[in-house]
Amino acid sequence: SYFGGIPGLATSAAGGGEGTGPVVETRATSFTSPANTSHTVTNPSGIAANDLLIYAFSNNATSTVTWPAGVTSLGTTPCPASVCRLSLAYRYANGGEGASITVTTSGSQVASALAWRISNAENPANRLPTLSAAATGNSSAPDSLAASPSDGAVAWLWLSIVGVDGTGTLTAPSGYTNLQQRDANGVGPKTGASERSLVVTTEDPGAYALTGGNDQWVAYTLAIQPADPPPPTVPAVASTAMTCATCTATTGRVWAGQALVLTGTDFGTNTGSARVVITDAAAWPDGTQVNQTVTAWADTQLDVTAVQGAHTTLNG
Repeated sequence: SYFGGIPGLATSAAGGGEGTGPVVETRATSFTSPANTSHTVTNPSGIAANDLLIYAFSNNATSTVTWPAGVTSLGTTPCPASVCRLSLAYRYANGGEGASITVTTSGSQVASALAWRISNAENPANRLPTLSAAATGNSSAPDSLAASPSDGAVAWLWLSIVGVDGTGTLTAPSGYTNLQQRDANGVGPKTGASERSLVVTTEDPGAYALTGGNDQWVAYTLAIQPADPPPPTVPAVASTAMTCATCTATTGRVWAGQALVLTGTDFGTNTGSARVVITDAAAWPDGTQVNQTVTAWADTQLDVTAVQGAHTTLNG
């Protein structure tokens, strides 16, 4: 192939850093009472392809939980006195989801559940949501532990989720909103959760306040990453004729002439780690790259000086 008059060069485009964070579009609550081994968990409304669905399910005692096909467990932990269990799971929606899913417990139990439909979240096939270690206790202040995702300070959506043996009323930690709480129709266990959008590398939610005195509980912090923006497109390349100033086997080929102009590199506002890569089409990647001078940057144009030899990487 020919790129800008240079034989054997090709372009590649990759997406960049995250911009806006995940958004909770809709929520749902449900319960099972009287006790059963089959539990209908209501899905949030309006599910569309590429939505992230998060489920939190609390059952009494410590019966194990089985999620239906297509729903993947994130974690499960019993309360310290084995009187309740909190389990979390996710599904990356394809748009064909029904009004509910069916969760199975190993024993006949009452239960409560919460569910979220989240847009602009990263596909878990690329990066799983980050789940903290489980916290457990017997107190009136359920408190999930800190979560420290590996991707650093981006626009995370944080969920603090608790399962409580009883039916006391929860008050959300400071800074957290959209409190949900659902018991099993007047009896425990209760599932509660609240949300916060925050650009930090580590988040440790404060404690909930629980009315009615001490109770058994288990809690998690869940961090949901924003989706990567789509890569920039490079639909057209324009250049003038270029001449080979030096062409030897030892020095490589340094091409002289006007810079290549790539049009249509739509990075939008998410320039972050977005990049255009110019490289030998037959040998990418081999681990060697040369960063070239970017002489002009705009959302729709990138002017560069290209040196043929080692791979040329243009970082945004």
